[in-house]
Amino acid sequence: MGVSWLVLLTSALGALAGGWLYYGYRNIDCNPMFAGPEAACNMLTVWASEHVMIAGRLVLPYRQFLIEEQDLLIRSAAGVVVTALLVLVVHRLVRRRRKRRMGAFADVPGFRPIDGERDV
Repeated sequence: MGVSWLVLLTSALGALAGGWLYYGYRNIDCNPMFAGPEAACNMLTVWASEHVMIAGRLVLPYRQFLIEEQDLLIRSAAGVVVTALLVLVVHRLVRRRRKRRMGAFADVPGFRPIDGERDV
């Protein structure tokens, strides 16, 4: 269950980073290397465009693989996220069932009710 939370957190941070890099890519003309004196850029767009250049240097060695196997990577990432969500849903359902069956002692480790005894 902890791994599924880690996968979901990583995917959320990856989506946030992807959005930031997309914003920087859209404003790449604000990069100090490319910007002219007439460019009206604020500090946020300059930082985003610099981060795009840094990320580009990190991804550049894997460019060919990322282009050729784009469908596989998207399907794999979506499958991992869906599996993590499914693990969390199943865990939640099992906990609810256990709580309904054992009542207040559901979270006590090692507790098992005695079968066949009922409150009179």
